[in-house]
Amino acid sequence: MNQRIRSISFAIKSKLAISIAIVLLTLLSSIGLVLTTAALSTAAVTDTANTISAQLAYSGLSSPAAIAFDSAGNMYIVSDEGPTSSSMGSITVIAKNSGIIFGQYIRANTPTTLNAATGLNSPRAIAFDASGNMYIANEDSSTSSGTGHITVIAKNSGTIFGQSFKADTATTLNAATGLDYPQEIAFDAFGNMYIVNEHGSTSGGTGYITVIANTSGNMFG
Repeated sequence: MNQRIRSISFAIKSKLAISIAIVLLTLLSSIGLVLTTAALSTAAVTDTANTISAQLAYSGLSSPAAIAFDSAGNMYIVSDEGPTSSSMGSITVIAKNSGIIFGQYIRANTPTTLNAATGLNSPRAIAFDASGNMYIANEDSSTSSGTGHITVIAKNSGTIFGQSFKADTATTLNAATGLDYPQEIAFDAFGNMYIVNEHGSTSGGTGYITVIANTSGNMFG
């Protein structure tokens, strides 16, 4: 009889211990979930597939006009206005991993103004070539008489479209002449650049494409 009572008592204690353990695990799990969610809200974004998300509403942007990614997965956002009243445009970088980007240390998942992106004037588009050089289409010119220019920030020092560039330094591309309110930039597989101009190359035109060839040859016939 006593043996049976001890067995029943042991069973009750075991069930009680298991119940307490389940409660503790549930609490710990909830705490962990809260901590994880809090961390994600400030550091990274986790979204559900095929679902529109508004979580990328980063602060500090001013009239964002375009977005692009480099080969490393870093995000670049073009703002028509700059972070200060005197600037005419800026590039915000959100790095996938912490490290040096165009000569500047940028922390992962932290929106940061790219210091190298100077001299912009109402930027409208951004693109990268196969070498990782950045190209920014400015609607207004770097001079009072122009109507648009291309800013290049070279990843490494060297020659780009026949012009010498210094790494991590914003420089106007001399080859991009005759632009008229450029709105978009793209590259083909051969490294040729295509620039979409909003206005025409003549008084009666309503838009045209400027091509800067990487090498001489026939294109589109």
